[in-house]
Amino acid sequence: MGDTYYMADPHDGHRAIGTYRGPITNGRVKCVETNRQFIRENWRAKKRDVVYIVGDAAFARDSHEFFNSLPGTKILLLGNHDLETTKRSNLNQLTHAFTKIYGVVKKRIHALNSKVWVQHIPMKEQDLRGCYQIHGHIHDERLDYMNRDQETFDDRYINVNMDALWTRTGKIMLSISELEEYRSTHWLTKRHVTPSHYQPVTPVKRLQYTPLQEGDADVEIVLNQESLLSLAAVAHNRLSSGLSKTSLSKFTLDRNEDLTYQTLAQKVGDCILNEILIDALKAKIQDER
Repeated sequence: MGDTYYMADPHDGHRAIGTYRGPITNGRVKCVETNRQFIRENWRAKKRDVVYIVGDAAFARDSHEFFNSLPGTKILLLGNHDLETTKRSNLNQLTHAFTKIYGVVKKRIHALNSKVWVQHIPMKEQDLRGCYQIHGHIHDERLDYMNRDQETFDDRYINVNMDALWTRTGKIMLSISELEEYRSTHWLTKRHVTPSHYQPVTPVKRLQYTPLQEGDADVEIVLNQESLLSLAAVAHNRLSSGLSKTSLSKFTLDRNEDLTYQTLAQKVGDCILNEILIDALKAKIQDER
């Protein structure tokens, strides 16, 4: 018996895939063919394994042929883009690549010690009924429910969207044995590369980092006017040293301005601020050891 893997949103055949998958893969994904190559290179399943693809798999007429060429037994949970037009693999064709096709599945996953809904789009909180949910649909990992520094955090949701997984773990799919570690990891709202079409995330009043090393205490940085001004100074230094593509000429700060995280993010970039904050939190942890 082989392993079972979960992934979502491969978007095979999506002509615009390079606009958002390109930046998080350092330009490796530029078009339909390079996306297929990227998936093949990072496909972890072997012949005896099972792969649940949790939606938005097929964007091309020959997508069924592509998935049929990949090792393992594939099961598809239909997403909002699957079967969206007649220019994509139809249901009959998809049955040649996927042994089973569902809208939603409810099953017990012993590694999670819980019953789990498997469905493309995240369900409403009241519909979970004491279960977890494995889902996709949310490509930007800063906007899902797994970030512990966000008010929207809810550890019942497990986002296996391919882009979110790649940004967090460097993998495009996770095995059952990896799901619990992924669910319980203390993810923070951080992005190494921010595509230009992403908007800054909703600001939080404080960021908290819970270290995984035993014996360390939780630490936090409160985002008040004083700390935001310090943050602005560090950001200014990074811009002036050429460590960012953001133009220093665009960075202006009015001393009388009521500074917020959001306004500062708009000036220098949300990604830069998150990286500075994470560095500051890690430094604070070292000081308290």
